[in-house]
Amino acid sequence: MVNKDCFFKPARIASYLLLVLLQTQPVLAEPPQRLIIQFDTPLNVQQQKTLTLQLQSIIQSGFSVLPHSTDQKWIIVIDPPIDKTNLEKTNAHISRLEHVQYVEPDQMMNTLK
Repeated sequence: MVNKDCFFKPARIASYLLLVLLQTQPVLAEPPQRLIIQFDTPLNVQQQKTLTLQLQSIIQSGFSVLPHSTDQKWIIVIDPPIDKTNLEKTNAHISRLEHVQYVEPDQMMNTLK
């Protein structure tokens, strides 16, 4: 007589562990935040350098400008993400910089959450 429980018990434990891992995975990984910065005029190289330095002083956690950004619109990624209050303050600071027309969070990233 074969004991069926000895074959199915490890598989059941493995499936429970996999289920727990899949349910907790989205909680552990938070996507980086993206901001769209529109400029009132196209930026030259010197203005881009100046703006990058200003952004580094505002966003101290770190950011990067995506390669498909242009001289009139930047898409920046803030990673690690910052909390909502600090993000609003960051947006306000950036919107007051010279040549910045507006700043907005990337709406596409909000739909992925």
